[in-house]
Amino acid sequence: MKLFVKRNGDRTFFALITNKKYFGAARTMEIYRKRWRIENFFNENNFLGLDRLPSLELNAIQTALTLKLVSCHLVDNFRKNLPKPFSNMKPESIYHNFIQAVQGKVQLKKDKLQVDIHGFQHRDVVAALFKGLEQKVIAQNIDPRCPWLNDHMMRFSFK
Repeated sequence: MKLFVKRNGDRTFFALITNKKYFGAARTMEIYRKRWRIENFFNENNFLGLDRLPSLELNAIQTALTLKLVSCHLVDNFRKNLPKPFSNMKPESIYHNFIQAVQGKVQLKKDKLQVDIHGFQHRDVVAALFKGLEQKVIAQNIDPRCPWLNDHMMRFSFK
């Protein structure tokens, strides 16, 4: 076993015990720093069911993991656009407060996919993010059409 002790910039100490005998301090700290981020990711996103596989079939596993990772990124980006105190919430709290109980209706109307979202607790906070979404996306030089939706644009309304 090895013990590494590092003095932080704020004069506090960080200690790490490892059984990796042949790693130096810098290499060990880098590996454990990355590992800690991964462990935090799984802890924060456990509500997505990342701790269990949906099937023994490789295609089902890959599809489920892909959808869960996309969901994780969507929730994280959604959180970053929310005002405080919501922007400081963990992903699971964002899910429970904003997504879990939301009800709505999706219809294809002409060239747009109309998403009508019916009232929920934080309606006003979320509606402000989606107001003028098409123009916001175009302003950032992003094509507002969704390739996975046959190139339809999405329009959101909150009722």
